[in-house]
Amino acid sequence: MKNSLGQPQSVLVLGGSSDIAKATVKRLIAQRCRRVLLAGRRQDELDSAANEILSSIVPTLNASSPAPEISGSLTNSIPEVFTGYFDAFDRKNHHNMIEECFSKLGQIDLVVIAFGLLGDENLDDPSSVLNVIDTNYSGVVSCLLQVAHQLKTQGGGEIVVLSSVAGVRVRESNLVYGSSKAAIDSFCQGFAEKIEGDGIRLHIVRPGFIHTKMTRAMKPSPLSRQPEDVANAIVQTLGTDKVIIWVPPAIRLVFMILQALPRSIFRKLPI
Repeated sequence: MKNSLGQPQSVLVLGGSSDIAKATVKRLIAQRCRRVLLAGRRQDELDSAANEILSSIVPTLNASSPAPEISGSLTNSIPEVFTGYFDAFDRKNHHNMIEECFSKLGQIDLVVIAFGLLGDENLDDPSSVLNVIDTNYSGVVSCLLQVAHQLKTQGGGEIVVLSSVAGVRVRESNLVYGSSKAAIDSFCQGFAEKIEGDGIRLHIVRPGFIHTKMTRAMKPSPLSRQPEDVANAIVQTLGTDKVIIWVPPAIRLVFMILQALPRSIFRKLPI
């Protein structure tokens, strides 16, 4: 149940160990979010993320201590941060996994879908290509359908999906990743219209280059930003009817120009 200011009190994050997810949760907790469930495959990474989040609120919390299941020993003034198992690849069990998350957390105000796979763009390895597609498109679609069903049943809520500017106009250099983001971005635009009548708002985040562990080995591009910049943009958009979130906002103009370029020019760009 949102508070009197319309701010989320309970949040489910699918892909709970991502840098953008952690930054977003910290920002939400600063606005009085009380209950968080970080879901993902690797318990050690989830525990680390939970401890990082709690340590940002309670500096005395030892980061090496087990993530409280998470907060039974803490006072009621400290947000509860739980962890749960979720596997984006295991679509057959998405219904059960997401249902369990909702059951564990109770009514959920906001669901953040933050998982994704960058891949290595090796077209000679079809299995690698399909893993990226399966995660970034099929996996997200499967989650969206299950999450929307749960939110509709409880009477509404909000969803944030991490897309990318890489999907706005797909480049040869990131064909696999970019096309998977283009696919989920398009699906989300239509899905946002479909579920609006169910009291559900869906926001699509299109970040440019963000400094995260996923991009650590890559050369930063112009207008690069930090996870906290994405988190701020997300939190500022919650509660509004805005569907597309560009981070930073100026990158929208860049990609409007790129979209308008003839193919003969676009293919010669060093991007």
